[in-house]
Amino acid sequence: MNEGTPNSNEFSILLPKEASTIIKGLEGGDSIKAKIVYPGQEPKDIDPDKFSFMWTSLANKDTLSTKPFLTYHDFELQDTTLVSCLLTVKEKSTGITRHATGAVFITTPTREGWMVLGDKAGTAQLSVLTYSPQGYRKFIDLSSELGINLNLKGKPVSVAAIGSEFSYGGGKYQFVGISTDQEVKIFRTTDFRTEQRVTDYVSSILQPSLQNQVRFEINGESTFVATRNNEVFYFNTLQMFFSGTLDFKVLSAYPPGSVSAPRFNASPYHVFTGPEHLTEFNRMLYDEDKDGFVRAYVQGSIGGNGAFQLQLPVSLTGFKLMAFFSKQGEEQDEFTAFLHNPVTLESHLVQFLSNGILKNLKTIPYADVKDLIASNFIQIDPNTGYIIYTKGSEVWAYDFKMSFGLKLLDLGNETISLMRLTKYIPPKSKISGRTELYHQLLKQLIVCTYNPASPDNSGIFRLYEIPLGNQPLIKKTEETGFPKIVDVSFAPIP
Repeated sequence: MNEGTPNSNEFSILLPKEASTIIKGLEGGDSIKAKIVYPGQEPKDIDPDKFSFMWTSLANKDTLSTKPFLTYHDFELQDTTLVSCLLTVKEKSTGITRHATGAVFITTPTREGWMVLGDKAGTAQLSVLTYSPQGYRKFIDLSSELGINLNLKGKPVSVAAIGSEFSYGGGKYQFVGISTDQEVKIFRTTDFRTEQRVTDYVSSILQPSLQNQVRFEINGESTFVATRNNEVFYFNTLQMFFSGTLDFKVLSAYPPGSVSAPRFNASPYHVFTGPEHLTEFNRMLYDEDKDGFVRAYVQGSIGGNGAFQLQLPVSLTGFKLMAFFSKQGEEQDEFTAFLHNPVTLESHLVQFLSNGILKNLKTIPYADVKDLIASNFIQIDPNTGYIIYTKGSEVWAYDFKMSFGLKLLDLGNETISLMRLTKYIPPKSKISGRTELYHQLLKQLIVCTYNPASPDNSGIFRLYEIPLGNQPLIKKTEETGFPKIVDVSFAPIP
C-alpha cells in the first residue's frame, strides 16, 4: 500500500501518550493535535478537508472543539486542572469513525514553577519560570509579557510559596508571599491576584521596614512562618483562606506559640519538624539568648513545647547557629546544625534526633572553616555529608564526614547573589506524576549569579544536582536575563 492510496478502513488515530500541557492566555502557545496512522506508514497530520473532528471532555461530556487541534481558547471556561478528553475523527467520504483518548493539563503562566524575585534598579521585580514537561517557559517582565502588575514597592527581600487553602492535597490554590523593605503581599499563583484582606492582616502584624525585614518560608501544606530580625511568627493559610480566621502565633517566645509571653532572640535559621505523615509541621529554633535549641509545637502534643532537652558533652555558650537542616523520618526527625563561636573560634557540627538523642558531635578546626564562616551563603546537605558555602565566585563543600574541603563549582567572573537548597515541598499533588517531580527538586542546589556592571539584566538562575562521591555539580537548568536575583521559591500545584 503506498501513501497516495491508503486503505481508509485501516486508519487509526494517535494522540500523545503523556498529558499535553496547554498554558492559558498565551497566543501562539502550546496545542494538542492528533495524527493519523495507516498500516506501514509514519504518523502524519490529518487533512481537515477529508475528516471531521469532535473533542469531548470525559468529565462532563461537553464538546471542547470541532477543530483538528486544541488550544487554550478551548478551555476558557475550564479551571486549571487535568482534563481527560475523547477525540472522534470521521472520514467524510465513508463515514468511518475512529476514537482516541488523551489528557490535557490546563495551567496558567504563573501557576507552577519558580518564583524569581529580582532587584531591578533598586526596586523589587518578580519573574516566573513556568514548568512544563517540555521545559521551563521564562517570563521576566510580567507586566509587559503577561499583563500582570503587582506594583511592588521597595527593595526585594523574600519570596516563598506559603501553602494552600486546604491540606491533604485538597486545595485549589497555592499562595505566595513577597516581602520588600516597605511591604508584604500575599497572592495566588493561578492569576497573581493579590489577596488584600490577608495581605493587610499579615502586614499589620509584621510591619515590614528597612530595619524590620521579613522573610517567608513554607511550613507545611497549609502553614507558613515569617522571620523578622530575631522574631519568628507562624500563620495558618488554611484558617485564613478556607475558614476566614485571621490569627498568628509567636514561636520565638516562652512558651512558643504565645502572643503575649516573653520573647527571645531567635536565630534566623530554623527548620520544620514532625513525622512525615503529617501535613503541617512544628519548628525547631535556636535561642541566641540562652544558646540552646527550642521546639515550638504548633501542631500535635503540647508536651514538648519549649526548651529542647539535648545533652551535649560541650557547652554552646557563645555559639551562633550558622546553618541548620532537618530530615524527616517516620517516627523521628534528624537535625544537622553547624555552630560557631566568634570569640573562641570554635566550631561544632551537631547531629541529633527529635527525641533528644545525640547522634554525632564533631568539633571542626578553625583552619578548616575559616572561609566557610566568612561566607554569605551556607547550606547543609546531610545526603552527601557536605556543608556547602560560597567563596568569591566559587562554590565549595566541606565534607564533615571525611574532614576535608573540595571545590564544587567555579563561576569565573560572575558574582553569586544566592545559593540555597530547597528544603521542603508539600508531599501531595492532585496532578499525576507531580509528587515525584517535586521531590527531585529537594536534591538540587540553587545558584544565582549576576554581573555587577549590568545588574538589571545579567541575572542567571541555575539548578545543580549534587552527586555523591565528591564529584562536581551536575547542571540541570540554566536560565538567563533576569535582574539580580535576591530570592527564589518553587510554587507547586496542591
